Amino acid sequence: MRRYAYLGPAGTFTEEALRTIAEPSDELHPYANVTAALNAVRSSQADQALVPIENSVEGVVARTLDELAIGEPLVIYKEITLPVSFSLLVAKGKESSQVKKIATHPHAEAQCRSFIAKNYPDAEIIPTSSTAAAAADLVKSGFDAAIASPAAAKEYGLSAIANNIGDNDGAVTRFVLAGKPGLVPALSGHDRTSLVAFIGADHAGAL
Repeated sequence: MRRYAYLGPAGTFTEEALRTIAEPSDELHPYANVTAALNAVRSSQADQALVPIENSVEGVVARTLDELAIGEPLVIYKEITLPVSFSLLVAKGKESSQVKKIATHPHAEAQCRSFIAKNYPDAEIIPTSSTAAAAADLVKSGFDAAIASPAAAKEYGLSAIANNIGDNDGAVTRFVLAGKPGLVPALSGHDRTSLVAFIGADHAGAL
């Protein structure tokens, strides 16, 4: 049995990706943000952590790169790529015309800009730590809708008033499984190497 930390809450794309490799006997523990998930490994509360590192539309997840580059060293043991699809979720009984405030993660909002501009041009966009966090807080936080995964709708008993709202049908997110340094898997022939470079003295033109 392994203990996994992941970017939560329940219903995130990260959880969906993690379930593709986890065994039924494994423990999956959600954390509020990338920092907390990785620190759970550093403090031995979890054996490994799965966190998002790059999206095919919006690029790298800066917080993940920063957290892997600093602090107690961690090693990337595995990579998972997951196709992502977004839905506009509301509490049961709410009408589309009532949507004035939409909550979601900034990366998800960026991938659904055309849908939002066409259907809710005057809506206020409220950033959250994850798409599932938006879904989880939908009823109690004062906003009208959340952009999240279909799995989040099921997890939190919400209704989808629009599905597949992303601007890019082929969007995928890349996740990495990080753990403390140790034995790494054998080379597969499709391996990646990540390097971090630091500037010794910060000054104009250093880059």
